[in-house]
Amino acid sequence: MNLVNFCISIFSIPLKPKKYLKFLLLSGILFGMAIPAILNILDLPLTGNDIIRNYQLNKIHSNNFKDIETIIVGDSSGGNAINKKIFTKLSGTKTENLTLTGSWGLYGSNGIIKKAISKNKNIKNIVIIQTLDIWSRKKSAESVLELYSLKEAINEIGSTSIIGYYTNPKEIGWVIKYFIKKYILEKPQPERQIDLQHDYILQSEAKYSNNLKTTKSKRIGRIKLSTDKKYELSSLEETCKKYSLNCILVNGPIHSQFINNSKGIIEINLSEVRNQIKFIKYYDKIFSYPGRKIGDSVDHMDVEFKDESTIDYYNLLKNDLLR
Repeated sequence: MNLVNFCISIFSIPLKPKKYLKFLLLSGILFGMAIPAILNILDLPLTGNDIIRNYQLNKIHSNNFKDIETIIVGDSSGGNAINKKIFTKLSGTKTENLTLTGSWGLYGSNGIIKKAISKNKNIKNIVIIQTLDIWSRKKSAESVLELYSLKEAINEIGSTSIIGYYTNPKEIGWVIKYFIKKYILEKPQPERQIDLQHDYILQSEAKYSNNLKTTKSKRIGRIKLSTDKKYELSSLEETCKKYSLNCILVNGPIHSQFINNSKGIIEINLSEVRNQIKFIKYYDKIFSYPGRKIGDSVDHMDVEFKDESTIDYYNLLKNDLLR
């Protein structure tokens, strides 16, 4: 008995060859869409971005999050710059560091704020720390899909983008690679893990502080405030205004050599940001540190100097923090 006759005997439906081929094609398409969607729902920790997101969301869902009064959001420049325990002690407000990475963009910061406020409406201060080159990056639709409600996601990026994200066939390849590395090659997945002692992603061994990385002649190029970032910034302001939040935006720290190589450029960039902001308080101060205090990226403090940068940021913000 061939496959066509088998289908006929099972379903008692006379299928002609052309209809049968169409049936197979449609089934294949639906199956190809369903598998990525299921894998997305399973939400396996495929990347370091997944790991840090889950780590920070677990803080929000913890029982003691209701006592938090100040939250730090933003990217890795803030994750490596603010020690929540030191900031709590200095400010007199119980602080939690909920920073993600630059890949999440301002949408990521906004999404974390929304989730934090939904769990604790008594939060007084929102400190947003974004690295200097964030303003020219494209928006991250994934941030909206993974941190916003479905209704908000549809309003922000549209239903077509949502369907495309959840049915992306590349998800199958990513999951296969994940399982090969974890269970066959027995490599840790993802490569970047959480450094529990310092409450953020573990830095790599190559750092500016140990001279395994060098600035050479690198500099910050002309960074134009992109249309995407203008929209993200506007959306962030709407959230702060809607919930009457004391939102303060600051620049992440950076290697001093990059500042020296980029004279006049950064000020122009920041003036665009300053002109765009109306409700959020913005400090355009740039904290720069010598290479011996910089970690595995030009905007990452070495963990040994995280307390120092925390004190610097507190002294900058202390007059605007609500207690």
